[in-house]
Amino acid sequence: MSDKVQQLIDQANRENDANKAKEIAQEAVKTADNEHVDSNLYAKARIALGDALLKNKDTNGAIEEYKKAVKLDEEDGKVDSPELKDKLNKLVDQVSSKLQKSVDENPNADSNEKGISSMSIRWFGFHFG
Repeated sequence: MSDKVQQLIDQANRENDANKAKEIAQEAVKTADNEHVDSNLYAKARIALGDALLKNKDTNGAIEEYKKAVKLDEEDGKVDSPELKDKLNKLVDQVSSKLQKSVDENPNADSNEKGISSMSIRWFGFHFG
């Protein structure tokens, strides 16, 4: 286990400034990659980066980092970070709610667009739920 990676993760998680948290978390990911740390620690670095991206209002980036973390977390055959599924589910709920709301509030949306929106929401739920 790399103490430096863990220290960077802890520092990123404590940082209040969203941009600094992102920079620190990116350094944690880079260090984890360079030092070939175990997959669970690498996953924690990805989670920290996802959290920092959320602080920066980059939902898509956060989802991508969480997905990478899930893959890393599962490498040893067991899930050591169950909070990942919770984070992904919350993000999917937020994204699908925003999507549905934007379609519902669009006076020009026809029934076909509303149907596509509902299908997209179900697809998200299937893949991340």
